[in-house]
Amino acid sequence: MIITAIDGVAILGLHNRECAAQLGRQCDCGSNNRKAKFVGKDAGGSILHNGAVGVTKSASSNGGTGSRQRVLLVASAGGHWIELARLARAFCDLDCCFLSTASGLKSPVDGAEVIVIPDFSRHSLFVGLGGLFQLYREIRRFDPDVVISTGAAPGAFAIVLAKLRGTHTVWIDSLANYDGLSLSARAVRPFCDRMITQWPHLASRRKRIKCWGRII
Repeated sequence: MIITAIDGVAILGLHNRECAAQLGRQCDCGSNNRKAKFVGKDAGGSILHNGAVGVTKSASSNGGTGSRQRVLLVASAGGHWIELARLARAFCDLDCCFLSTASGLKSPVDGAEVIVIPDFSRHSLFVGLGGLFQLYREIRRFDPDVVISTGAAPGAFAIVLAKLRGTHTVWIDSLANYDGLSLSARAVRPFCDRMITQWPHLASRRKRIKCWGRII
């Protein structure tokens, strides 16, 4: 699948080509562009290489500076973080910042910071208010070009806050959601430039839900 441009920003273009023998191994496709790579298994068990995953602004939209693009990656601790960590290999050449709900997590991208945010849900309104404030503060501080989340509630709120600032957003629903999109995914779909499921039967052209294989 080729790169898809949205207002001059190329977000998550994929092609199916085996480029590395080891899962999660960084590889070089011979491109001179600042493209990102990660390797994961698709639903058929073959290797899915995403050699064009990334954020590359045109010269006009980036002022011709050629500076590294900023990617904010948000996930709750546990399975959401594991999936995001696998995906994060795709952005090793970009300026990354991670937000998660557990302390002591190691950044999957060398040199990138991991910031702890409160874990909250729709059932914890008081904690959620504090979490929303911190999310907004971190988004404003880092000023990302794209926000990507694998869930859950903190990631969903990050997507909404980022879109309200005019930032491009990508949601990748968890592999665990086989029967349907998660509640968070359904809630943030209007705020996403890219909504991605890891199960082909949940993809929908009408609803603009894509499936490009599995991360794990």
